[in-house]
Amino acid sequence: MKHPIFCSLQCLICMILFQLIVNSCASDSGKIDTVAEIIKLDEPIILIHYEDKHLASPMLLKTTSWDHLLVYDSRLGVVKAFDGEGKLRAEFGERGQGPGEYQRVGNFALFDDNVYLIDDFGFAIHKFHYDSNGNYNYQDSFTYDPAGMLQFPPLPPMPAPDLTYVENLFAANTLSVPYMAGHNILLVPSILNEKWLYDLTHLDGSFQGGIGKLANQGIPELNYEKMRSAVSQREIPELFYKTAFPVTDKKNPEELFLVSYTASNISKINLSQNKDIWKTDVSGLSEINAIKNNYFKTAVAITNQADAIIPFFAYTRGISTQTGDLYLSTYTTSELPMWIHKFNNNGELQVRYRISSEFELLPVFEVDTIRGRFLTISRDGEILAFYY
Repeated sequence: MKHPIFCSLQCLICMILFQLIVNSCASDSGKIDTVAEIIKLDEPIILIHYEDKHLASPMLLKTTSWDHLLVYDSRLGVVKAFDGEGKLRAEFGERGQGPGEYQRVGNFALFDDNVYLIDDFGFAIHKFHYDSNGNYNYQDSFTYDPAGMLQFPPLPPMPAPDLTYVENLFAANTLSVPYMAGHNILLVPSILNEKWLYDLTHLDGSFQGGIGKLANQGIPELNYEKMRSAVSQREIPELFYKTAFPVTDKKNPEELFLVSYTASNISKINLSQNKDIWKTDVSGLSEINAIKNNYFKTAVAITNQADAIIPFFAYTRGISTQTGDLYLSTYTTSELPMWIHKFNNNGELQVRYRISSEFELLPVFEVDTIRGRFLTISRDGEILAFYY
């Protein structure tokens, strides 16, 4: 007899948001070059050691224009700022329900000298200003509605152990997190609307329209038997094959990349005109196939024992640089190395970086363009630097 898997309210909300957001499949996609250059990076430098006792459970990384590395630590509940050599320079933010306090930080946004902490559990965005003295000062907070008419009750501060499990599972998942595409432009996952992927709003709450058109069939049905049938036939469940996360093009701020979590396609969208510029098919790479094989093995084993929804990730995070290049990281486990794919502004795959070491990595990364290195997080809570 199969038994459902139960989880906490917070985990359930995260799963619901993840499961219901969908994105249209590309029908006119161009194909990528599957023989793009491969560069192996396997000798990292430990930038921040766990013995330094600065970090307990780092989960998010963000480099700033003033040469700081911001690290959100879910267990400590704070954001810490390090310089390029890994020295602690400041810390700010705290868990709570007051001004500038959050349930957890699900994402960062940086504009000018301002840092926006996006709380995907407390449905708020908190603005901090970095001043000339090296301090991060709280400025303001903005609340957002995660689903239009849908309202969830306020969530209490979460204890560290619960957060650690959820964030290890969804460390790079921005599907349930709003995304700031500009100083005042907010993309909120539109989980109840069957026409588009994200609601385009302003921080004052004014609605501007939708981004990421959905297929005519609308939201896929959440069905355990369909999940079990799909994975048994080595097919990605429909529930996950229409998902995407946004990445603003730093070279052209009015343009946005929409990246499929399943690596089926990347599309480029003009925000002001709300139309596609191009689409690229990114399936067919050997590393993507390896992720699929690992997924099917795990998903079949679990769904044969219980009614469960097993999320599928191929790409987990994207970063755009000032030159307009797009870097995408793949999902990683103890059995799978991380790959970072570099695309140019036209969606052409240029380089495939294979990131591996004796350290098991979380599927999180950041690009330090000043020093020419990728920054990642190990399962032991260390910040590693891979120079490219």
